[in-house]
Amino acid sequence: MAASNLTKGTLWGAVAGLVAGLALAIFLGLVSLSTGGSFWLMAQMAGYGLFGEAVLTPSVGQILIGLLIHFAVSAFWGITYGWTMWGQPKGLTLMVGAWWGGLAWAVMYYAVAKWVGAGDFVALMPIGRAIVAHVLFGIVLSLTFLPFQERAARPGRIVRRHHTRTHHTRTAQV
Repeated sequence: MAASNLTKGTLWGAVAGLVAGLALAIFLGLVSLSTGGSFWLMAQMAGYGLFGEAVLTPSVGQILIGLLIHFAVSAFWGITYGWTMWGQPKGLTLMVGAWWGGLAWAVMYYAVAKWVGAGDFVALMPIGRAIVAHVLFGIVLSLTFLPFQERAARPGRIVRRHHTRTHHTRTAQV
């Protein structure tokens, strides 16, 4: 990827990641509220690695730091998506989005949450809900990224020149 395309993939990937992160936070917040939980569930989960069980009764500062962590991670996933998908066909860009959200869930659930010590806390969320939420993240990511996507220049097919026969006429030398 050329430097300018890397910059574009980074910029628009980050924007798309932030929008998708917002959609994920709102979706999980509303689902959590509907089941009697906290709207700030996403911020609590993101901040668990720093604050431990204190996030179960969070302060405003913990919520804000959790949101900052959540959006930084969302931007990271958006940037890596942007790098991967920049220049690809729009149909492929759109289709990969849902898969990318599933990949993000798997990495966050099986690796990152355990690494920061939040594995037990994150495991409290029903796994199906978490997967659906992250697939939604990927769909929003791809839909947000799509308008800024540029198709890479494809090398054209080889065009063979057709030689036409030219008739040379001899001129008499005098």
